[in-house]
Amino acid sequence: MAAATCEQLFERAFPVAGRSMMTVAQAPESQEELIELLDRAVSRSLRTRAKLSVIQAPLERFPQLDSKFWHIPVEDSGNPQVVRFVFDVPSEPVDFAA
Repeated sequence: MAAATCEQLFERAFPVAGRSMMTVAQAPESQEELIELLDRAVSRSLRTRAKLSVIQAPLERFPQLDSKFWHIPVEDSGNPQVVRFVFDVPSEPVDFAA
């Protein structure tokens, strides 16, 4: 998955306050690509103050993925092609340009 595509997906996940879930309907092909996607989600979370609270990934395809990624719980998505990110978005407005 290209970096620009990841950024577009994350940008669309954050327009509302409260809890937000972003679903990627085609999981990366390799564990390295999945780790890059997870790393981008964590980085985005830190930049926007939207706490990444849960990651759901296809653990059947990536069994070596630990139950935590940067202290964020990782659960099985239940679908070999689905990766989900659950963010707790602050209720106050966030400047996404920062």
